Amino acid sequence: TTLLAAIDFACSTFDRGIAAATTSAGGAAGIRRIGSREAVSFRLKIRDLIWNVRASLSPPSVEDPPAESVVRGKKHVIRQEPAGRLQYFGRRKKKEESWASSGRARSGFARVVDIFPTDFAPYASELTALREYRHYRNPDLRTLMSVGSEESNDAHLHSDGRNLFSVLRNWKAGAREHLERYEFVKRHMQLAFPEVFDDLDFEAAGRTVSARFFSPGMKEAVSVGAISNGVLVALIHLAAVASTPVGGIMAIDELETSLHPF
Repeated sequence: TTLLAAIDFACSTFDRGIAAATTSAGGAAGIRRIGSREAVSFRLKIRDLIWNVRASLSPPSVEDPPAESVVRGKKHVIRQEPAGRLQYFGRRKKKEESWASSGRARSGFARVVDIFPTDFAPYASELTALREYRHYRNPDLRTLMSVGSEESNDAHLHSDGRNLFSVLRNWKAGAREHLERYEFVKRHMQLAFPEVFDDLDFEAAGRTVSARFFSPGMKEAVSVGAISNGVLVALIHLAAVASTPVGGIMAIDELETSLHPF
């Protein structure tokens, strides 16, 4: 769990900045050891590049931007001083231009990559994975069973699976690429639970969307409240897989929870 969450924190820092990543992790208390007041640091290797981040997360504020660097060998490629200027030492001369203060909500690494994409083209697949990492954990089964999902236009599953029924409904009624996602989930649910699952139907009430489950040979559907935890968890896991964009990476924490062999 800690390993997957650490990767999630690094990826979130890259694309949304250290402050947003810390908030998503539940604040500094969700990142540091209990009682620790040390700065938090991490290092991520991408081929011959090493991305280093070090930040003070002491309340009431987060050091943003943090100390950050990208190093190739012994040479700096990017350097961000704590709460200071961003520098890029690429094939060009040392840069300190107007772009250095743009998009400050993201990491310095992400900002440089977006401004000079051709310089980082050899790392495109790794950078896509960094931006498209999905960490699924603690599925909110109780809310799904008792309330359903909040109605939305979401096309990707949230980390707790709470928007499951809205996502599946949108896939089923949406463009071809999304319909293929729905058909993937349906086909593998049928394979996993051949005597229990055949298809889904959706119903909206106010601002919520719920689902009804059809079993093979049955004309009447049953509500989600009558479905076992294992069937619902499997549906969430398959939707998580189908949500993963091309080139992305997804991780499911404690995959086996509530699942039982058919």
